[in-house]
Amino acid sequence: MKKFILSLSLLLVVGFSYSQLLFSESFNYPSAAAGDSMAGPNTGSPTWTRHSGGGSNAKDIQYQPSSLTFSGYGALSSGGSITFQHKVRSQDINGAFTADSIGSVYAGFILRVDSSGGNDTTCDYFFHFCDLSGASVSNFRGRLFIADGSTAGKFKLGINKGAAAKLTAANITAGAKALAFSPTEYNIGQSYYVVVKYTFNTTGSKDDEIKLFVLSTIIPATEPPADVTFVDTAFSDLRKIGSVCFREGSVGRALAAVDEIRVFTSWSLSSILPTKINAFSAVGLNKVVNLNWNVNVSDNNTSFEIQRSKDGVNFDAISTVSASTSKTNYSLADRNLPVANYLYYRLKTIYPNGTFDYSTVQKVQIKSVKLTVSPNPAASNILVNASTNISAVEIFNLEGKKVFGLQNTNSNSVNVSVANFANGTYVVNTTIDGETSSEKVVIKH
Repeated sequence: MKKFILSLSLLLVVGFSYSQLLFSESFNYPSAAAGDSMAGPNTGSPTWTRHSGGGSNAKDIQYQPSSLTFSGYGALSSGGSITFQHKVRSQDINGAFTADSIGSVYAGFILRVDSSGGNDTTCDYFFHFCDLSGASVSNFRGRLFIADGSTAGKFKLGINKGAAAKLTAANITAGAKALAFSPTEYNIGQSYYVVVKYTFNTTGSKDDEIKLFVLSTIIPATEPPADVTFVDTAFSDLRKIGSVCFREGSVGRALAAVDEIRVFTSWSLSSILPTKINAFSAVGLNKVVNLNWNVNVSDNNTSFEIQRSKDGVNFDAISTVSASTSKTNYSLADRNLPVANYLYYRLKTIYPNGTFDYSTVQKVQIKSVKLTVSPNPAASNILVNASTNISAVEIFNLEGKKVFGLQNTNSNSVNVSVANFANGTYVVNTTIDGETSSEKVVIKH
């Protein structure tokens, strides 16, 4: 690996901007069916490319519509997973991202092994980093292996830098180290969170370090001691990391599934959850549909595309809202409504690598209620008037503090004195038949 001497100024820039999520994959492919090839057209995946083997669904790394579960992730968003089986199948796939070559690169994913089918010298690897991506890749580093445990119902994980799957006396004599296994053995059929860490060192061309972490319950906030640390000077270092690869090896019968893949540059990002829509609502009133949704967590590079339909089948994008790590509540008012008795809305959550998933669909009845809030601007009073009974009127300032509230009005007209309100902009929420319309009003004395 070519090494660089960085100036202090560049180091400072890297220190402030380096921590980032490079790649995420939750396998949310609504058009895919169980058994579809992850590198095939049915998944609609822009992410995965086949670089070796396979070619038919029966021999490929396959999509499954069910997600894996891991206690440290809590309840996950809907989606699927991938399955692979050594010897029975034969495909290799890679997922690309913007290459990184400084510090450390981590790859984390949920792993469930259903059978191991190999031992210390005949097991095969199923994961590795690569510098390249696409239809032809090379320089596989940080290879992760599945092997039988010492007792029935157990398996173990091993790692090396870049040796062949089946180590021979010849390549060990040539300097390659045999793979190192984690001291702990794990339960067949249980899900674990596995992290492989690759660290770019700057003192030589064959000294990069690889670490393996296997977590069974929670993901700690700070990096724990590694289960395995591996350095092998028989193999050259990677100049960069631009993809993660999954493989169906030719040795053993290991059968396993993988879900929720994340590639990141700081352990602090290891527990970033896939964005989960906790609540999504859409209500229509006064020729406006108000959309509100709440999420558990978002990466800054995630976005929400709001889609609308007149028939509940064919959806069109009407707006896009960028996510923020500091926000969990979002809203949008759709004021440009087509003529329809009912409209349908859904959210398309788009992740940094281009994959996406959908929320549930909300059906909204477009009511012909006439509602006015006047005058605007107002100095002393505002009148909320509707063509049917008003359930409630609430007024909030822009800081979200409620300054007026009236429930069960049993009237289609509410007169509110605003003489004591400070000058400024307020939001008037009017509820009719369980649906709320929001209007901004300026108070100017």
